[in-house]
Formats: sequence, C-alpha cells, structure tokens
Amino acid sequence: MKTVEIILNGRPYKVACEAGQESRIQQLAELVDSKLQSLVSAVGSISEPQLMVMGSLLLADEVLDLRESTTKAKIEDPNFAHQMNELAERIESIAGRLERL
Repeated sequence: MKTVEIILNGRPYKVACEAGQESRIQQLAELVDSKLQSLVSAVGSISEPQLMVMGSLLLADEVLDLRESTTKAKIEDPNFAHQMNELAERIESIAGRLERL
C-alpha cells in the first residue's frame, strides 16, 4: 500500500491506496476539494465536520443520481451500468477511507 497526501479545505490528509493509484486519488481529492470550496462560498464559514458531512452528502447525491439515471436509461452496452456501479463503489470506498482518518 502507498500513502498519498491530499489537501481538503486547506488541510492535509494522508490516504492509503494501491500502488499506481496515487494520481487518481489526487484527482478525486481535487474534485472533493472543489465541492467543499463551493460549499464554503455558498454557506460561509462552518465547522470542519459540518463541511465534510455536507460535502459527502452532496457527492453521494450525485452518485445516487448517476446510479438512478443508469438504471432508468436504456443503454445498448449491457456492461455500462455495471461499470458505473463499480465506479460508484470505488468512490464510496475512498470516502470511507477518508472518514477513518
């Protein structure tokens, strides 16, 4: 396992990941940080735990919307929905690792 340092809302966090996934974790962290910065801009200064909870809920909402849209859509490639579900599970797994830090 490798360890990657990411920055969320100006704070460093160390996240464990598989070798070769470091850049992906950084990319995901940038997405999460962008969501957190949008929240701060919209609601002002809030506590770090509240910010993380709200950011997690917004990202989970987006994941759920994607899952629902893939199950409703008629997609010609039968593997597409499976791939989207795997992607959502990976995002949720990474979010779970962040919560444990």
